[in-house]
Amino acid sequence: MRTRVRRGFTLLEAAAGLLIIGISSAAALGAAASEMRAAHRVRHALAAEALGDQRLAALRLLPREQLLRLPDSLARGTFPSPVDEYHWRAGSALVRGEQDIFELGVAIEWEGGAHTVATRHYSPRAHLQGR
Repeated sequence: MRTRVRRGFTLLEAAAGLLIIGISSAAALGAAASEMRAAHRVRHALAAEALGDQRLAALRLLPREQLLRLPDSLARGTFPSPVDEYHWRAGSALVRGEQDIFELGVAIEWEGGAHTVATRHYSPRAHLQGR
């Protein structure tokens, strides 16, 4: 009796193989999309941190009188191109129980996110000269 030699795959084997490939491809695409979203968030976070540090540096240069009451032009604004998608709000307040230490904060916002940076800053009162 002759046995018949099988060549190739059955329809069931081919369908199972395609199912495995499809599931693996979907998982790989999901992982790649997640990586792209994370990279997008990191890009915004890095830019917002740098822009916030820049605004804090500007606040540190202000005289004490302006830190006590920030003018509107220093309290909020937008950045020029190419970072014009970001805007900022700044604030300053004396630290409770301290006369010369200010809490400075800047919130950087963009569509879909925000990042805040803050620091404390020493700004002593002007002392009278030649007592």
